[in-house]
Amino acid sequence: MRQLFGNLEKVLRGVDILRVMDRETLSSEEFSLEFEALLTSFRARGGRVEFADAFAR
Repeated sequence: MRQLFGNLEKVLRGVDILRVMDRETLSSEEFSLEFEALLTSFRARGGRVEFADAFAR
């Protein structure tokens, strides 16, 4: 899982907006914690995170 998030971190360096399409995949606690850390880092660099369910309302 560390390699997955390391690769994702590299990809996100060139991205301004990240849209999370499905929160259901975050049901695993370990995955969710790693993902939240990734989002925190992404936001700290000035990235914006959008959750798709916010657009479905």
